[in-house]
Amino acid sequence: MPLWLSSVFMGAQGPMRELVNAMPGWLSHGFQIAGGILPAVGFGVLLKSMLKGKYVPYLLLGFTAACFIKFGNLMPVAVIGAALAFIEYGRARHDSNIEKKLKSIQESSNGGGDEDGI
Repeated sequence: MPLWLSSVFMGAQGPMRELVNAMPGWLSHGFQIAGGILPAVGFGVLLKSMLKGKYVPYLLLGFTAACFIKFGNLMPVAVIGAALAFIEYGRARHDSNIEKKLKSIQESSNGGGDEDGI
């Protein structure tokens, strides 16, 4: 991180602390409730997008890595997840190209015309 950016963050701590202390209790309590709900919302979003048969192993692998491997933060798990997503994307793209080629071969062989010499 550049030095000027870290000094901006360090300089903003005081005003942010004053802002948080100036908030009414009901607003602060609302933020606490919303913060407690966020993990459930995140888990729901993950299940909505990943609860397909071919993605369940990745979901289980990610949660296992996040729960049992002791990291200082979850960035390594996110990087591993992104790498696996790129691998899956490349594999799906490769498979769709193969399917297109096979389909074009089947269509050209089903004609029975004179172009194949028979």
